[in-house]
Amino acid sequence: MRDLLSAELFDVFFYKEKAKVSLNRKREYSALSFRLSSKNARFIYNGKNIEAPSGSICYVPMGAEYKRTCEKDELIVFHFNESFPVKNEIVVFESKDTEKHRTLFEKAEKIWNAKEIGYRYKAASLFYEILSELTSEGMLLSNNTDMDVAKAIDIIEQNFNNADFRTEEISEALYISETFLRRKFKKHTGKSPKQYLNERRIEEAKKLLESRYFSQNEIAEKCGFSDVKYFRTAFKNATGMKIKDYMLSL
Repeated sequence: MRDLLSAELFDVFFYKEKAKVSLNRKREYSALSFRLSSKNARFIYNGKNIEAPSGSICYVPMGAEYKRTCEKDELIVFHFNESFPVKNEIVVFESKDTEKHRTLFEKAEKIWNAKEIGYRYKAASLFYEILSELTSEGMLLSNNTDMDVAKAIDIIEQNFNNADFRTEEISEALYISETFLRRKFKKHTGKSPKQYLNERRIEEAKKLLESRYFSQNEIAEKCGFSDVKYFRTAFKNATGMKIKDYMLSL
């Protein structure tokens, strides 16, 4: 099974400060950081004091409000948006292979700031390598994550670009009833499997449209739409815009 976390990376940077207290309020993105060097760095969150020593990895979920204090703090941070719930609280944990993760974080930060052609993809590949390891070890999964829902999302991720794929296949693969899966899926994501699949296809279509490299016919095929006419209709229903108007708005 592939990673249970689907995320979009949009920033990587090195951060350094001394003797500071900062208050953070409901940021619209999540953060994953590696402490290169720290002294008395800690998060004050939900009445808890969470230590963040050198060599530790820290996950801060979207929307968290917290205070951070330190005498010294040097770290590399990934900022990203996630499309599947992971931990819903600040978590600091020791890496099982500190040097490996330090190298991955440092390499990603170097690539991101060099801004050479393809840097986003190169940095994102390192980011996903880190997420893969942390998720497989259970460090990022929410305590209330439902494994059937996680597996269903994974199946959708692997098959959304196949026009012949139907959500009924998910329950068959998981050996549970379609009604049971739909109820669990809606509880944990707020959407039905079919809604999630359609949104995933539209999300991918937007990225390909923004590249201005593919025709509408090609995008329809790559995103699992049976034909371009259906793609255009689905896009307008989802966004309220015709494709040509969406392109003009970019």
